[in-house]
Amino acid sequence: MKVSAILVTLLITFSINNKVFSQARNSIGVGAGLNLPINNDYKVGRDRVIQANIFARNKFALMPTLGIEDIKGKLRSDYSVGFLNLAAKYYATQRIFVFAGPSCYVGGNDGGVIGLGGTAGAGYDWAFDKYSSLEFSLRTDLLPSYFNISPLAGLRVAYKFNFSKKQGKYRVPEEDDMLN
Repeated sequence: MKVSAILVTLLITFSINNKVFSQARNSIGVGAGLNLPINNDYKVGRDRVIQANIFARNKFALMPTLGIEDIKGKLRSDYSVGFLNLAAKYYATQRIFVFAGPSCYVGGNDGGVIGLGGTAGAGYDWAFDKYSSLEFSLRTDLLPSYFNISPLAGLRVAYKFNFSKKQGKYRVPEEDDMLN
């Protein structure tokens, strides 16, 4: 509970004081997170990802993500599952976004299981400067049913390098703009 209060306070503080905009931009990033299947037969696992953001419109981006999800069992065996998410991201505000999309999973104990699932969630894009940001996301992943795993709930943090500060006909305001 104390950790949550500290995180919320930090996010509000940096949101008020930071003048960098975080709408949809072209970027590449790496991230890691925790996951927990909603079923009691499993314990907390982790994931590692490479994530891209491809600018589509001022508030929209495509978010392909390639990664490995480690699922730890209490009463069942452990799984390592590779995945490719092809999610779409919508920025509700300059920093808060939602995303959803299909996923393809490969893995399991024998490594020969392939199937379709999905991902959905919401997040916060914390911009450090014009070219780098941290992305925090709460998500749920739906794995194919033959993995015998209920949906996963997860928290992920990704560092993103943004390639440009200008996008199409839209432009991200800069500090120099404040002087004019």
